[in-house]
Amino acid sequence: RTAPSGLDGSPTSTSRPLDVSHYPDGRPSSRHTYRHNHWAPAINRYLMVCARSVYGTAVNFATVDGFDPVANLWDAPGTWAGQAGPGSYGTVKDGSGKIYTPGLSYFNPSSGAWVGLAPSGASAAHVRSPMFYDSLRNTIVCTQWADGFNSGPAQVNVTRYDIASNLRSAIALVGSGMAQFSADQPGYAGGDYCPDFDRFL
Repeated sequence: RTAPSGLDGSPTSTSRPLDVSHYPDGRPSSRHTYRHNHWAPAINRYLMVCARSVYGTAVNFATVDGFDPVANLWDAPGTWAGQAGPGSYGTVKDGSGKIYTPGLSYFNPSSGAWVGLAPSGASAAHVRSPMFYDSLRNTIVCTQWADGFNSGPAQVNVTRYDIASNLRSAIALVGSGMAQFSADQPGYAGGDYCPDFDRFL
């Protein structure tokens, strides 16, 4: 299956209370989407993995919401298990479809279950986003300025997580690209991994 182009074109919710995960009609509340929207072909759903900064006072919810593009409907609240631990959001999807959070837990759309990881190696340094899936090495890399949202220590933080070995390590980058990245200080950077050229863009 491939990702379809259709999106929910129905009228907006008529009742929109503040600081809720869902409106009274059952649809997800307005929120900052950041990077937690993912296409899950195994279940034919668009998934919003956790709700960050919803309409109101920017509170967060550990909910997972699915949209069926064939029926053009949102799944009922609670259809998909919410994250059990501290609130976060799905930031990157690996080659098997699992959706990982910055804290390295993941949501498996096929089973509908969350799995918490306890990686060995270096502790994460302000891991938030962007996170990339390196399909050639089956690893997840986080490359960000400060904490990824323009806050925290003014430095470049790069972390690599090897999925097969469950090992996390810090990486030091060098070269002209690193110098430019540091000079730009991209507080809300985005990007992706290109396997054709083996580059993080």
